[in-house]
Amino acid sequence: MYDVALKALKSDLNDVECAALTGDGWTSRATDHFVSLTVHYIKDWQLNVKVLQTLKAEVAQTGENIAVEIQDCLEEFGLTSKVEVMTTDNAKAVVNATQKAGVRLSMGCFAHTLNLATQKVMAVPSVSAMVGILRPSITYFRSSYMGKIVLKEKQTALNLSNHRLLLDCKSSWN
Repeated sequence: MYDVALKALKSDLNDVECAALTGDGWTSRATDHFVSLTVHYIKDWQLNVKVLQTLKAEVAQTGENIAVEIQDCLEEFGLTSKVEVMTTDNAKAVVNATQKAGVRLSMGCFAHTLNLATQKVMAVPSVSAMVGILRPSITYFRSSYMGKIVLKEKQTALNLSNHRLLLDCKSSWN
């Protein structure tokens, strides 16, 4: 099944003139590091998004090593001269790797950039203090059945949309 799907994907990508990549490094619960590459392309006026690979990082994730991983993947799928842009996190090694791999344009992920900016704002003492004051109230309305009912009633009485309150989570920003 895998071989059939791989052959079909390579055939599909053979007809593609240009594509974009997204790449991400992540750590499993077992603390193993992985790198995933996903291709994005338009064919027959349809956006296609396919995961090309997820590799366990067996070597240090330097710009050189990441570039080799990207180049190997591009060669395997016949995309070496077809990738116009790659979106990644803003890690210096990854940005350097995309340039070394011959990707024309490297673009930082907006969600990652926004998360970094938000973390800086949260480090401002007055903001951190305000969030510290609000967090117990938000926790109450999220976890208490009666709190949820009261919040919904107040939102309705004030002609507000019924929304759940959100709490920040450093590790889940996307």
